[in-house]
Amino acid sequence: MSNTALPVSVETTAVAEAAPVVDYASPAKTTVKQLAKRAAVWAFVGYAGSVGLRLVSNMVLTRLLFPSAFALMGLAQIFISGLQMLTDVGVQTGIIQSKHGDDPKYLNTAWTVQVVRGLVLCFIAAALGWPISLLYKEPSLTWLLPAVGVAIAVMGWKSTNMISARRNMNIGRVTLVELLARLAALVVMVIWGWYRPSVMTLVGGAIVHAIITVIFSHTILPGIRNWFAWDRAAAADLASLGKWVVVSTALTFAANQSDRLILGKLLNLDVLGVLMVAYTLYSMPRELVMTISGSIILPAASRKADLPRHELREKMLRNRRPVLLALALMVALLAVGGDWAVRILYDKRYAAAAWIFPVLALGLWPRFLDITMHDALTAIRKLHYNPAGSVLRIVVIGTGLPIAFHYFGLAGAVVVIALGDVPNYLAGVYGLKRHGLLGISQDLLASGLLLGVLAAGLAVRMALGLGTPFAGGF
Repeated sequence: MSNTALPVSVETTAVAEAAPVVDYASPAKTTVKQLAKRAAVWAFVGYAGSVGLRLVSNMVLTRLLFPSAFALMGLAQIFISGLQMLTDVGVQTGIIQSKHGDDPKYLNTAWTVQVVRGLVLCFIAAALGWPISLLYKEPSLTWLLPAVGVAIAVMGWKSTNMISARRNMNIGRVTLVELLARLAALVVMVIWGWYRPSVMTLVGGAIVHAIITVIFSHTILPGIRNWFAWDRAAAADLASLGKWVVVSTALTFAANQSDRLILGKLLNLDVLGVLMVAYTLYSMPRELVMTISGSIILPAASRKADLPRHELREKMLRNRRPVLLALALMVALLAVGGDWAVRILYDKRYAAAAWIFPVLALGLWPRFLDITMHDALTAIRKLHYNPAGSVLRIVVIGTGLPIAFHYFGLAGAVVVIALGDVPNYLAGVYGLKRHGLLGISQDLLASGLLLGVLAAGLAVRMALGLGTPFAGGF
């Protein structure tokens, strides 16, 4: 898985005032195109490393733990993610977009908000544990939610230097921090799972991941030394963007998690655990595109936001073309051969994920089309189209999922989930058209390429007598 006004400023601490503003590889002397290329390389390095670690983690942990452990952790993470998104005041988006995003006063105000928010979320998670355990009739959720909440509280202390690096498209050390944190979490989970296999294995990994991220973000990354501070002008700037980010992220959570919340009531824990494994694989390419969006597309678009609309549109489309080409080939590959990946990585208890994953992979395409262009709207601060798309998705999932499950079982439900991002794409298309940023012809050409490669791949499979990747579900 991926953001309201007060007067005069209050003095920040001496530490904050004295902290230097780092020249991230002299961005003023480097073109946006050069920065974007360098960021793209690091984004793919980080993605490859992250995917490798997650695949190793999944291969080992699915053999040490039972599907019900992944189902329980999945449910807990849904509610924790909901709390995070419902309270997202736009710290990261604010630092990336604001003209004052390199000012220590601004950064320390944002960090203070981030720390307080993390602690509040931890207390809310503790309070919600018991009622949610009653809702899903799973007593273990009473303590599981507070335990996961601890990881959120810890993560609130991470340095704003991680965001500053993304703002300046200098993400080499950020990638290193993220990979080291994942590696540490993997080691802890494997050792814990070997000696005491339970859902707490996954919780322990989440807490260790948060601790390592916080420590390294303050020690490895260049930038200011964060400390508690409050600057009213900075708070006002964050708030002006945050009002839309809160609405957008709240609706995004409801839209993105509604399918699993509904299926959590419809499926038993073992089947839900298998579905969560398919979701894990499905989330990896989504995270790649979200990384590209947050580390490259949005910072680059924000630097060009003052250009006339037609110039901004041309630059976005020109840079988007090779990205869409690569993503179309990726989606086709995952859809044609995703079932083999599941059979290789997991044991027979997770066999049903072999047909679920290729179907979900096809559903990545409308999401990719949306993400790779929607940042143009974010850069010009037209944030209300994303909430509109989320509302439409909630309607589609909320009505279509129970009906499809009733008449067609799990296969019908998975198809509805795969189609769930179409409303977001349509809302984005409407917004891009209104503001002179639409590139529908590029979308159609890329979609045609995807269909052509997909048809060729399926034809080869059939010719070799291998059947379709969807066998077992339809």
